[in-house]
Amino acid sequence: MPVPSPSVFGDTTSASSHENTGWFKKGGDPETAKQLFKEAGYAGEKVVILDPTDWHECDSASQLLAVALQQIGVNAELAPMDWGALSTRRANKAR
Repeated sequence: MPVPSPSVFGDTTSASSHENTGWFKKGGDPETAKQLFKEAGYAGEKVVILDPTDWHECDSASQLLAVALQQIGVNAELAPMDWGALSTRRANKAR
Protein backbone atom coordinates (compact mmCIF):
# COMPACT_ATOMS: atom_id res chain seq x y z
CA MET A 1 0.00 0.00 0.00
CA PRO A 2 1.47 3.41 -0.95
CA VAL A 3 2.36 5.87 1.77
CA PRO A 4 0.11 8.97 1.74
CA SER A 5 1.79 12.09 0.46
CA PRO A 6 2.28 14.87 3.01
CA SER A 7 1.88 17.43 0.22
CA VAL A 8 -1.57 18.96 -0.36
CA PHE A 9 -0.69 18.84 -4.08
CA GLY A 10 0.20 15.13 -4.08
CA ASP A 11 3.39 13.72 -5.55
CA THR A 12 2.63 13.98 -9.24
CA THR A 13 2.38 17.72 -9.89
CA SER A 14 4.93 20.46 -10.41
CA ALA A 15 3.68 22.00 -7.14
CA SER A 16 4.56 18.88 -5.12
CA SER A 17 6.87 19.48 -2.21
CA HIS A 18 7.90 17.73 0.98
CA GLU A 19 9.40 20.93 2.35
CA ASN A 20 8.35 21.64 5.96
CA THR A 21 6.18 18.50 6.26
CA GLY A 22 7.83 17.01 9.35
CA TRP A 23 4.94 18.24 11.50
CA PHE A 24 2.50 16.33 9.30
CA LYS A 25 4.51 13.13 9.17
CA LYS A 26 4.67 12.84 12.97
CA GLY A 27 0.91 13.23 13.31
CA GLY A 28 -1.32 15.88 14.82
CA ASP A 29 -1.41 17.30 18.32
CA PRO A 30 -5.08 18.03 19.06
CA GLU A 31 -4.44 19.27 22.59
CA THR A 32 -1.94 21.87 21.43
CA ALA A 33 -4.32 22.92 18.65
CA LYS A 34 -7.14 23.39 21.19
CA GLN A 35 -4.84 25.43 23.41
CA LEU A 36 -3.73 27.64 20.53
CA PHE A 37 -7.33 28.37 19.57
CA LYS A 38 -8.07 29.23 23.20
CA GLU A 39 -5.04 31.54 23.44
CA ALA A 40 -6.13 33.24 20.21
CA GLY A 41 -9.46 34.10 21.82
CA TYR A 42 -11.62 31.66 19.87
CA ALA A 43 -15.05 31.54 21.56
CA GLY A 44 -17.04 29.15 19.39
CA GLU A 45 -17.73 31.43 16.44
CA LYS A 46 -18.58 29.64 13.20
CA VAL A 47 -15.60 29.08 10.92
CA VAL A 48 -16.70 28.67 7.29
CA ILE A 49 -14.40 26.66 5.05
CA LEU A 50 -14.95 27.43 1.37
CA ASP A 51 -14.77 24.08 -0.44
CA PRO A 52 -14.15 24.11 -4.22
CA THR A 53 -15.81 20.84 -5.19
CA ASP A 54 -14.60 21.02 -8.79
CA TRP A 55 -10.91 21.17 -7.73
CA HIS A 56 -10.34 17.68 -6.35
CA GLU A 57 -7.17 18.34 -4.37
CA CYS A 58 -8.60 21.38 -2.59
CA ASP A 59 -11.96 19.67 -2.09
CA SER A 60 -10.22 16.83 -0.25
CA ALA A 61 -8.06 19.24 1.76
CA SER A 62 -11.13 21.31 2.72
CA GLN A 63 -12.96 18.22 3.94
CA LEU A 64 -9.96 17.06 5.97
CA LEU A 65 -9.58 20.53 7.49
CA ALA A 66 -13.24 20.68 8.48
CA VAL A 67 -13.11 17.29 10.20
CA ALA A 68 -9.84 18.09 11.99
CA LEU A 69 -11.22 21.39 13.29
CA GLN A 70 -14.50 19.80 14.38
CA GLN A 71 -12.58 17.11 16.25
CA ILE A 72 -10.90 19.74 18.41
CA GLY A 73 -14.15 21.55 19.12
CA VAL A 74 -14.09 24.30 16.50
CA ASN A 75 -17.49 25.20 15.07
CA ALA A 76 -16.36 24.51 11.49
CA GLU A 77 -18.83 24.48 8.61
CA LEU A 78 -17.98 23.23 5.14
CA ALA A 79 -19.41 25.37 2.33
CA PRO A 80 -19.18 23.28 -0.86
CA MET A 81 -19.39 25.15 -4.17
CA ASP A 82 -17.70 25.32 -7.55
CA TRP A 83 -14.59 27.46 -8.02
CA GLY A 84 -16.45 30.32 -9.69
CA ALA A 85 -18.91 30.63 -6.81
CA LEU A 86 -16.05 30.34 -4.32
CA SER A 87 -14.16 33.20 -5.99
CA THR A 88 -17.24 35.41 -5.83
CA ARG A 89 -18.04 34.54 -2.23
CA ARG A 90 -14.42 34.93 -1.10
CA ALA A 91 -14.41 38.47 -2.46
CA ASN A 92 -17.51 39.36 -0.41
CA LYS A 93 -16.24 40.03 3.13
CA ALA A 94 -19.78 40.76 4.42
CA ARG A 95 -20.72 37.07 4.47
